Amino acid sequence: MVSAIRNIIFNRTAGGSPIQIIGWATKGNNITTGNSVLYASDFTNPGGGAVTPATGDFILVIAVSGSSVNHTGLRTAITSNSTGAFTNATALQIAVSDTNYCSSGCVYQFKGASDTTVNLPGVTGVPNTVANILLALRGVNATTPLDVTPTTVATASTGQPNCPSITPVTAGALLIEIAGAAQGTGTAFSAPSDMTAGFKAFEMLNGVDTAVAMAIKNDWTSGAFDPAAWTGSTTSTSDSCVGYTLAIRPA
Repeated sequence: MVSAIRNIIFNRTAGGSPIQIIGWATKGNNITTGNSVLYASDFTNPGGGAVTPATGDFILVIAVSGSSVNHTGLRTAITSNSTGAFTNATALQIAVSDTNYCSSGCVYQFKGASDTTVNLPGVTGVPNTVANILLALRGVNATTPLDVTPTTVATASTGQPNCPSITPVTAGALLIEIAGAAQGTGTAFSAPSDMTAGFKAFEMLNGVDTAVAMAIKNDWTSGAFDPAAWTGSTTSTSDSCVGYTLAIRPA
């Protein structure tokens, strides 16, 4: 059993949103039992150094599975060691069938004082993969963290999703674009040109490979925003992909 991981560190620029990017963590696996991320050691800050998210920080998790079948248990497998279940960002888990079947789950939680670990999902079977990105933010509205309902897309016969438009309603909202793909040959996503506040890409390679990426826009001012289609990844007709567009409300 052979696996490989590639990681791209994001850039950060000044912008209008008061929400602060604390850091990211990535983790992948090719085993059925899953694995976990430790708050104390697995997050890196915008400069690439170690950082530990604080109590009350907003934690967003995207899990993507590359498989020959739908991975229905992705969202429920993402839990905290202390506060338990995360909240689903969308009403349904987003998935699409193809030769390489892409399943995904996006969830969030505010870190509790006793939370030390985020438990992550395993695969449906070997040789499949799961890839995860965790994002920690500070200054998010504790009552209504999602400014509006996220928009999603699921597309067969390509590994390049075109995330839908979103229209935030709150000044200072932070916009997040997420992509996931199931691939026959693992290829990283490239950074979108219109999401310049942060970017993270990660891959898990084993049999059916998985690529995931997250990009941030912090200078939205008004109206609808339609993020650019993702590049990188693959265009194989055997591959499939998913995409999310989220608006995060400031405190």
